[in-house]
Amino acid sequence: MPMTAEELAGLSDEERAALAEGDDEDLAALKQIVGDKDDEGEDGGADKDADKGADKDAGKDAAAEKPAAEDDSATETPAAEEQEPGFVAQYHSAPVEDYAVKVAAIETRRAEALQQFKDGDIDAEEFSTQIQTVESELRVLDRAQVKAEISAEATKQAAEQEWAWEIKRFMRDTATREGIDYRVDLAQQNLIRAQESKKAEDIAVAQEALRRTRRLNAALDVEVKAISQEPESEGKTSVWCLHEAHRRLKADFGLGKKATVAKPADSEKADLRRKPDLKVVPPNLGSVPAAGGADDSTGGGEFAHLDNLEGMELENALAAMSRADQDRYLRAG
Repeated sequence: MPMTAEELAGLSDEERAALAEGDDEDLAALKQIVGDKDDEGEDGGADKDADKGADKDAGKDAAAEKPAAEDDSATETPAAEEQEPGFVAQYHSAPVEDYAVKVAAIETRRAEALQQFKDGDIDAEEFSTQIQTVESELRVLDRAQVKAEISAEATKQAAEQEWAWEIKRFMRDTATREGIDYRVDLAQQNLIRAQESKKAEDIAVAQEALRRTRRLNAALDVEVKAISQEPESEGKTSVWCLHEAHRRLKADFGLGKKATVAKPADSEKADLRRKPDLKVVPPNLGSVPAAGGADDSTGGGEFAHLDNLEGMELENALAAMSRADQDRYLRAG
């Protein structure tokens, strides 16, 4: 009696080989083995299920006894913005070499074919074949050129977006860690909120903060561009130039440092106790020049015209100033 498919499926390779070469006694023995396996599967399956249940219960008990410090779910995952950026795929298609030259050559062949057809050198069928070949080659060139142009534009936009992201992250970090804020947009938002509150004191503070932030932002932009043109910066990334410009501004203008007041020496203390020479004091304030207005916060009006500039106008005006004037301008107010 032949074995069923279920019985054959339960055999090992050695058992199947023995079945193919053996006699009826082997077949009977193999059937007995199959029967033993089936019985074992019926009875042993319940035992295995029981064992699995016991293992699950033991696992639950172990998990309950596991300290909270060892819980994997308690491990904090760093924020996405703090993680290193992963691989970013970029579309790239090489430009067509000598595209214009190749197109001109194909157009010349088209004109030659047309002239040959007019002169009767080729018939209509040959002319149609040549024109189809010419147009096919043109389509291939055009598609390749369009892909290259899309690739170049995509690469440009990706670079611009990455640079904008790097600047945003840099400005956020310097404001948080060092208290040096280059974010003009945030200063403008703070001024708008202050104006909505209609509190004169808050508005004045926000206006001064906006003016200072504009000065810092313009100075940073000028410094980055200057550093990028230095021979020592060859091969450096734009991010490196950004951080180097920030480092130099901090060193030159004392950014991020608390102002220290020098204590007078003993001889100076004695001078301070002396009475002032009333001969050099004007009898009244009529001859004293008027102080700057409320908006005059950058050094007695010398740089007042810069406070009304924004964006590229402020950057260009600051770039045209000497280093000493830039120093006094940034320190003003």
